[in-house]
Amino acid sequence: MSEEYLVNLIVNELLLILKEKDLGPENVNQETTLFGENSVLDSLDLVSLLVKVEEHIFDKTAREIQIIDEDTIISDGTTPFKNALTLANVIAKKLNAK
Repeated sequence: MSEEYLVNLIVNELLLILKEKDLGPENVNQETTLFGENSVLDSLDLVSLLVKVEEHIFDKTAREIQIIDEDTIISDGTTPFKNALTLANVIAKKLNAK
């Protein structure tokens, strides 16, 4: 599963969540903030996004991954949940490590 595929998956799931909340997709792209200041999601929406991505990966690959673990917790003031690009990078590393 390529990083580009993962970015598209994340953006598409993000759009679905925003649609469910009756929020428009204005300026939603791979660099849209997912977590932190100026985020388009609240904490529950972020968890929902992560679960949907994990389920999609399982459905496509039959591989179970856990996006949130000790390795992905915020460290050094950075977060892997900043945007779709950073999240896709974390997921790709996890998929390649197994």
